[in-house]
Amino acid sequence: MKNKPVHFHPRFPLLIVLMLLFGAAGSPAALLEVEQVIWGMDCAPCAYGMQRGLEKLPGVEKVTVSLNRGNATLMLARGNKLSLSAIRRVVNEGGFTSKEATVLVEGTLHAGGGHLRLRTEGADYALTPPAADPVAWNKLRQTETGAKLTIRGRLPADSANEITVEDVAP
Repeated sequence: MKNKPVHFHPRFPLLIVLMLLFGAAGSPAALLEVEQVIWGMDCAPCAYGMQRGLEKLPGVEKVTVSLNRGNATLMLARGNKLSLSAIRRVVNEGGFTSKEATVLVEGTLHAGGGHLRLRTEGADYALTPPAADPVAWNKLRQTETGAKLTIRGRLPADSANEITVEDVAP
């Protein structure tokens, strides 16, 4: 049996190049900013070592570690695939304890089984209402599923995928 030659449209290679440069439609959504509480840092060399370790993670654009506040703030590149678990792993391997984190994450809203979820290319977050201020939650509940959103919220120390919603932006 003889194989037939495959013919591509002349612009096919250009399409591939553009997709590689700019990402496919619906570019990956992800963590944009993380403020991770860190327990156990008690000296400037500790904070410096933590900063250097976090800067090595892929997708990190800027890291600020505050010894006084006991946290690290990471600014991440759009389209990164970094997970909160990876950040916490660096903190814990550095000899410290990662506690709660505040995140700014971009993704797509989904609903199922009476629960709202935010999906990114690298993670699927369960969304929970805040105890005190229901404004953001009500805004979220009025948003269509499938909508792209940016959510600011808190994740407890024992979870890397359950966000208590604080703010919502389209």
